[in-house]
Amino acid sequence: MDSIFELEKPLADLINSLTKHLEQTNDKVIEKKLEDFIQRRIELYQMLPKSRAEAVARGQTHYFDGKPCQNGHFRMRRTSDAHCLQCDSNYQKRKRKRRPKAVSKMRKAYWEKTREHQLKLRRDNYANNQEVRLKKKDKDLRKTYGITLDDYYALADKQQHACALCFSTETNKRTNFFDVDHSHKTGKVRGLLCTNCNQGLGKFKDNSSLLKRAIAYLRNNG
Repeated sequence: MDSIFELEKPLADLINSLTKHLEQTNDKVIEKKLEDFIQRRIELYQMLPKSRAEAVARGQTHYFDGKPCQNGHFRMRRTSDAHCLQCDSNYQKRKRKRRPKAVSKMRKAYWEKTREHQLKLRRDNYANNQEVRLKKKDKDLRKTYGITLDDYYALADKQQHACALCFSTETNKRTNFFDVDHSHKTGKVRGLLCTNCNQGLGKFKDNSSLLKRAIAYLRNNG
C-alpha cells in the first residue's frame, strides 16, 4: 500500500500541473500527455478496494470507486470519511493561506500530543522496511554529498567494501553503511571510511601538515 501512495502523489502533482497548463493553452500534446497520466493513475488505483465497505472489511485506509467526487476529481478517497484526496489537499491549502499562524499552532500542538507515538511509528517503519531505509539513504546521500546510492555501492565495490585508510570492513553500527569522507572545502567525495578513521580526520581538521606532525610525533615517541 505504501508504494501506491509513493507513486500516486507525484502522478497527482503532474496531472494538476498539466491541467493548469492546459487551461491556459490549447496544446494537443499536453492534452495527450494528461490523458496518459490520468490513465496510469486509474491503473494504479485498480490495486485499491473498489468501495468504502470493501476498504473497511480489508482494513485499508483508502479506496477508489471509479467515480469522480462532487467536484469532479478522480482521486482515491479516505475510508474514514469518504473524502477525496484532491478536495482535502485543496482545503488544506486554502486553510493554510487564510490562517497560517493558526495552522502552524495546531500542527505544533498535535505533534506535541502525539510525538512519542509518531516517533515510534517512524522507528518501527524504518527498522522493519529495508526499502524505506534504502530510499532514505539515497535521499541523504544526494542531499549531503551529491551522490546516489548506486554511486555509494560503486565506491564500496572499488574499495572492496573496506575502509580506504585502515581496511576495516566494519561499517557504522547505526546505519550499517561506511561513512562518506568528503572535502569540506570543495565538497568532493574522497572515499568511504570507517567511523573511527572519518572522525580521526575530522579531529585533525583535514590538515595534512597537522597529520604529518602527528605521524612524526608517534614515530619519535614510540
